[in-house]
Amino acid sequence: MVADYRATGAENEARPEIFWPSLKFNSGTLVARSRGVPQSIQQSLLDAARAVAPDISADKVKTVDEYADYWTSQRKFNTLLLEMFAGLALVLAMLGIYGVLSNLVTSRKREIGIRMAIGATPGAIRNLLVWQAGLPIGLGILAGLGGCFAFGRLIQSLLFQVPASDPLTIGAAVTAVLITSPAALLLPLRRAMAVECTVALREE
Repeated sequence: MVADYRATGAENEARPEIFWPSLKFNSGTLVARSRGVPQSIQQSLLDAARAVAPDISADKVKTVDEYADYWTSQRKFNTLLLEMFAGLALVLAMLGIYGVLSNLVTSRKREIGIRMAIGATPGAIRNLLVWQAGLPIGLGILAGLGGCFAFGRLIQSLLFQVPASDPLTIGAAVTAVLITSPAALLLPLRRAMAVECTVALREE
C-alpha cells in the first residue's frame, strides 16, 4: 500500500493503481527517497540496479523535480504566453482609455468652456469626464468576466488545481484594471480642468 500519486499527469486526479513486482520487462523505473542530496546516491542506485539485472541499461538518474519540470514545461510555456498577452492587453487598454478620453477632451473643449463660463467647477468637469470614461471601463470589465466564464474550459487545461473561476485570480485582474485606469485618465483630466473658458471659446 502506497500513497496516492498522479500517474497520468499533475493536472489529473489520482486513479487506482496496482504495482506488480516483476523484472520481465525491457525497461522500468526505480523510485528512491533520499534524505540528503539526491545526486549523492546516484552511483549507488546504478550499482544496485546492475547487480539485480545486469542486462538492463540503468544509466539515467533524475530527481522528481526534474521529471516534474519536464512534464509541465509545455504548460508553463503556454501559461507564460498567456501572461505576456494579458500584460500587452492591459497596456493597450490603458493606451486606448488615454486616447479616447484625450480625444474627448479636445473635441469638447468648447462645451467645457461654456460649462465653466456658466459656473461649472473643475471638480464638476472632472466628475463628468470620469463618469463618461468609467462607463465603458465598467462594461469592459463585465465583458471580460463573461469571456472568462465562457472560455473557462480552455483556461482550465492550462492550470494546476486552480479553477478557471478562481475568485482570487479574477479579483486581482479586476483590481489591476481599476488601478491602471486612473493612471490613464490622469493627464486628460488635468488638461480638462485647466481649460480656461475664454480661451476655449476664442479658439472656436
